[in-house]
Amino acid sequence: MSLPKRRAVAKSSNLAALQTLRRLRQEGGSRLQEYEVHEPEVIYDEVSEEIYQSEVKKVTEMVVNDDGTQYITEELDDLGQKYADESEYEDDPMDEKRKRKGSENQTDAKPNTTINNYFLRAAISNKLTKHRSTKSTKEESEFMSDLLQRLDDEDENDEQEELFQSLIHEYKPLNPDANGEFMYQKNKTKVDNGFQSSIYETNTISTEYRPLNSNLTYQEKVDDEWSQSFIHETNTVSMEYTPLDSGFDKIDDKIDDKQNQLPIHETNKQDTMLFDSDFTYQEKIDYKQDQSFIHETSQPDTVSMECDHDQPLKLDANSEFIYQTKDDRHEFDQSFIQETIPSINDQSDNCYRLFWIDAVEKFGIVYIIGKVFNNESNTYISCCAAVKNIHRNVFILPRQKKLDEHDNETEIDVTMEDVSSEVNDFFKKKFGDFQHFTKPVNRKYGFELPDIPTEAQYLKVTYPFTQDALPKNLSGKTFSRAFGTNTSALELLILKRKIKGPCWLEIKDAIVETSRISWCKLELVVDDPKKISILKESNFSEPIKSPSLTTMSLSLRTVMNHKKQVNEIVAFSVRFYPKVPLDEAVTPEKLQYPEQYSAIRQLNDRPWWTHGFEELVEEERKKGLHLKLETNEYSLINYLLALIKQYDPDIFIGHNFIGFDLDVLLHRLKDLKIKDWSCLGRLRRNVWPKSQSGSSANESSFVEKSIVNGRLVCDTYLNAKELIKSKNYSLTELVSSQLGKLRKDIEYDKIPMYYNRAKDLLDIVCHCWNDAIFTAELMFKLQILPLTKQLTNLAGNIWSKTLLGSRADRNEFLLLHEFHQHKYVCPNKEYKKIQEQFSVDGEDESTEAKANGRRKPTYAGGLVLEPKKGFYDNYVVLLDFNSLYPSIIQEYNICFTTVARVGMEKDTVPEIPDSSLPQGILPKLIAKLVKRRRMVKNLMKSSTVTSDKLAEYDIRQRALKLTANSMYGCLGYTYSRFYAKPLAMLITSKGREILENTVKLAENEKMEVIYGDTDSIMINTKAIDINQAFEVGSILKKKVNERYKLLELEIDGFFEKLLLLKKKKYAAIVVEKKNGILERSCETKGLDLVRRDWCDLVNKVSRFVLDQILSSHDREVVVNTIHTHLRQVGEDTRSGNYPINSFIINKNLAKSPEAYTDAKIQPHVQVALRMKKKGLSARTGDFIPYVICLTADDKSESDKNISDRAFHPDEINESNLQIDYDWYLKIQIHASVSRLCEHIEGIDNASIAECLVHRIW
Repeated sequence: MSLPKRRAVAKSSNLAALQTLRRLRQEGGSRLQEYEVHEPEVIYDEVSEEIYQSEVKKVTEMVVNDDGTQYITEELDDLGQKYADESEYEDDPMDEKRKRKGSENQTDAKPNTTINNYFLRAAISNKLTKHRSTKSTKEESEFMSDLLQRLDDEDENDEQEELFQSLIHEYKPLNPDANGEFMYQKNKTKVDNGFQSSIYETNTISTEYRPLNSNLTYQEKVDDEWSQSFIHETNTVSMEYTPLDSGFDKIDDKIDDKQNQLPIHETNKQDTMLFDSDFTYQEKIDYKQDQSFIHETSQPDTVSMECDHDQPLKLDANSEFIYQTKDDRHEFDQSFIQETIPSINDQSDNCYRLFWIDAVEKFGIVYIIGKVFNNESNTYISCCAAVKNIHRNVFILPRQKKLDEHDNETEIDVTMEDVSSEVNDFFKKKFGDFQHFTKPVNRKYGFELPDIPTEAQYLKVTYPFTQDALPKNLSGKTFSRAFGTNTSALELLILKRKIKGPCWLEIKDAIVETSRISWCKLELVVDDPKKISILKESNFSEPIKSPSLTTMSLSLRTVMNHKKQVNEIVAFSVRFYPKVPLDEAVTPEKLQYPEQYSAIRQLNDRPWWTHGFEELVEEERKKGLHLKLETNEYSLINYLLALIKQYDPDIFIGHNFIGFDLDVLLHRLKDLKIKDWSCLGRLRRNVWPKSQSGSSANESSFVEKSIVNGRLVCDTYLNAKELIKSKNYSLTELVSSQLGKLRKDIEYDKIPMYYNRAKDLLDIVCHCWNDAIFTAELMFKLQILPLTKQLTNLAGNIWSKTLLGSRADRNEFLLLHEFHQHKYVCPNKEYKKIQEQFSVDGEDESTEAKANGRRKPTYAGGLVLEPKKGFYDNYVVLLDFNSLYPSIIQEYNICFTTVARVGMEKDTVPEIPDSSLPQGILPKLIAKLVKRRRMVKNLMKSSTVTSDKLAEYDIRQRALKLTANSMYGCLGYTYSRFYAKPLAMLITSKGREILENTVKLAENEKMEVIYGDTDSIMINTKAIDINQAFEVGSILKKKVNERYKLLELEIDGFFEKLLLLKKKKYAAIVVEKKNGILERSCETKGLDLVRRDWCDLVNKVSRFVLDQILSSHDREVVVNTIHTHLRQVGEDTRSGNYPINSFIINKNLAKSPEAYTDAKIQPHVQVALRMKKKGLSARTGDFIPYVICLTADDKSESDKNISDRAFHPDEINESNLQIDYDWYLKIQIHASVSRLCEHIEGIDNASIAECLVHRIW
């Protein structure tokens, strides 16, 4: 009987077999009775030798070895080939594909002795036997067939399934599992979310298993003829994912007939239209077939349930998944998603309107990637526009006099014809006969190169990017310099078309591309960059809003392959938000119902699922869990790529995605040789980018990371460091501080141990699932998308660079746009090697800046006055200058174009510009930003403004403030394209001068200045009433502001009590009057309790002590309370009453651990090196946790290096280490409390030490 017929028989006999079993049980009978009454001789038919040999020849062939010996091999059908190649597939999935492709003309030369061969031989023997004569034997055959075939649970009712499961457990199992429990295992295939999900269940026969290699197509139509084979265990259909092309394309399933890979899906051409009005990510299935196969991906099949979205995650046996149910949908406010949609196409002139979000340059062609609106489907779809024929723009500066053969200056004047002639000869010699254009133009220059005239006539040369760039130091007999030699095509397109950040573009005469250069739904080709222009809002009755984008939050779980020393992916979870607006602040609750999927695979050394795991998964699936179970990493990653292809996200969201997740994902794609790896981005690629020199085996290069180009990457780790201050930037800390939720950390290096118990393994799935939600919610909470979009629109750079926190790139493009508009020749781009990733600004040094690798400026920064240390219980008023450095630039007209720097000695501060000079470009630009921010802040004060508009205005004013304040940074940043050290020195010198003059003015008014820092000053008013303090501050404010035109001194706050310890270290009670009521809060700066390199116990003790010092209690009460509390802390610490988390110290890696020359004396570096050996992430910018412990041969008082006693918290539990409590009491708590109490009478170092350990050190 053929395989399809066997499948049909098995399918039709399932119900009959179960009904027979039910009848026997009702009658009190047993199947054993039927087995006993049959005679063994009727099991098979006797045939003659001639008949037998003739039948054998049909299924065998003779194989001749190289040595002349022969043997017979069976020609395996699809079932046999499946099991025979199972082990090979596990070793190398790509090799398996190659073997299957060539199996048509090959035979298996190895004897196969697996248990499956016995069933194969039985199947072959059935070809020789006739129908059995007895009824009982026929029923027995059907019964055994039922046990060997995979049953489709969705085709049977609950009663039948219960009866079948009870029948299974009546039979003796074959093999016990690792825990000594017997496993009953069968294979069941289920359509889950449009993908074939393979999971293990119980059966009397334990067999090897291989998942279906089926990647979902957008539309699939199942032929009723083969609907039965869709669930059969031997079906190994491989359907390649095919994105829709423009027009009508047929999706062909590549079927290997020799492997019985049946044509499951047929595609209707009309269903594959690019602009299908019914376009959904859902399988289209013939109505005639069983509807149980349909599973809508847009609306998960969940049951009604009560669900708390803010339920804290518990990583234990009671772990809970965060679900959103169908009942939650009525809470979503969809009104704000109403989008102003411009007309998409004008077919008369092939005009397209594209909202661009990213752009990539490759071989002189710029690929603009964004969204276009399709009128037929009424949705936005991804689009890639390839802009060709962009020409280089090189500006040649003529000499005044010609040079002779020995490069000596002659008396011959240089004409433009001379320059043109020499340039033409140079081009002909270098590039041969190809067309280039030259013309004289007038340009200005105002930057740091000497001997460049302020304004001159240049020879402009344009030629295609298909030719190589000219040398950056190019010069000749008639010209001295060449500008713009290495300017990129992308930069030229952005500047010349005046494109400033994500916006609507109008593209005329575009041609639809059919060669599939990208993964976008629509592809266009533009043969002239001048056909691209910004869409003018004046053509519309109301402002054009940005389209909504699709985001994908990704969470990975990895294990370390210690043999290969690489991280491998074992699980992932993705969460899709299909419509995320860009122009306003939103919360996840307002967004369209999201979709979430997860997958987990078996470990390489454990090709089975833990007993009971699948049952737990089924229970969670009823609540809304979309989990796919895979057998290997290859199929797991393919499932992830299939989801990316299906939903086509515009933005990836992840926590430390750039530093870890992306690296791991790229390496696994490369090592496993996974097809369509480039769909991680939006450009199709066939060749993997070459790794740059210096990239380690476990670290992707910058070029490799460019694979994701076309999809934006929102790394909440990097953006949080840019936008907020936190003790550390781990996901657990940010979820707690920003979302107000609990997230428990797991030990990632122990993930394999979670596979031992079903509940533990489900915890890993739960943890991964919830992390995808937390990461997305964190992005919405910090308003990263609207804020970075506003910053990009202001600067005119690439949005993807802004999301990576590249402040220098924003400043560069902001100045490029301004100077290009005013016809300036800008400095050439210098690609200097930056040692540390986080060296981005070059601003004044600080503890945090040094930790992030920022270089210390080589010139004097802001002025910091020596503080008058002590405790002040009278009102202190704090005044500061609004945006001091940007205000100085405007006040003194400091600009590249106004400050004379020619002929100055090194490190000499230049003079301020003459007041008669016109306003420079830099102060004019800052003035425009300040004016716009003032307008936005006035709008925020309106009584009619809504909460949504208020949030939108707040995002705008923050972006304007960040942009204006960062302008100074690019002047003093060594790696900036517009680096101008003299200008930076002039600005900081004027800042010091202004602060000094303010101090003198205050002292002349008989005011006591107790501290000043860069742009602020503190005055001790000696008043006990806030109104009196306000009068003192107002007098000084008026006196100072009378001196300047644009500089403004403002009252920033009032301190009711102030503890001033040293420079940049103080604590105070801040008083603010609201509606006539005084509100108080505590503010600290630079104190131990907010430092990251102190443990949490120090923070708590210091906070208590500080609260007592700043309280209104009598001094004697404060002193006694502090002493009592310190005694209790000492006793509790030595008794081990505090958890290990109280002793964890977090320290930042300023560079990679291997780069430290003093690694042996750096505790966090030693811990980081051990972490990397275990496969954990430890990279530049990471905060490394560690605890100081006692070692076996060590005591707390020993002189052993502290770095040798630093251990990761996970190592303490593994090695049963003891925390060095005396070290924490002496080095951390004592030191911190001593600093706080230095100016408090009645408390000194000796009394603190006695309280902590009952002795004086």
